[in-house]
Amino acid sequence: MDFAGYDVELRYGAVTRQVQLKSSLAGGRVAFRNISKKLEDAPSGCIVWSVVGVPVVGDPPALPVSYRVLGAGPGAPFRLAVGLATAKQARGNVKGEKADRPGFRRVPKARFSTLEGVSVLSDWLFGPP
Repeated sequence: MDFAGYDVELRYGAVTRQVQLKSSLAGGRVAFRNISKKLEDAPSGCIVWSVVGVPVVGDPPALPVSYRVLGAGPGAPFRLAVGLATAKQARGNVKGEKADRPGFRRVPKARFSTLEGVSVLSDWLFGPP
């Protein structure tokens, strides 16, 4: 579990990013992501959501991946937008009611920016070389 609100810390040069990782299949029905409010405590937090496509047969074979990202620029703190809904527990109680997860917010897919390619993702995370 990401007790600090992020899964991995990445460093390149003078820039350090605290990254919460998400993933899904291209064409999937994921409409939002639950994001930990603790990520706001990190000095330069962000979310990287990998969207994996159908493998392409070829020589060499390829696995298409695009990225959805949310956060401020390198070195800037992460702030969730005001007014986002509180996330719910994945499982309901015996009555089927799903309790709130007060430390998490539901962030709609539309709030994320889409990036194509690892080099573009790297520039977004750390700035251009």
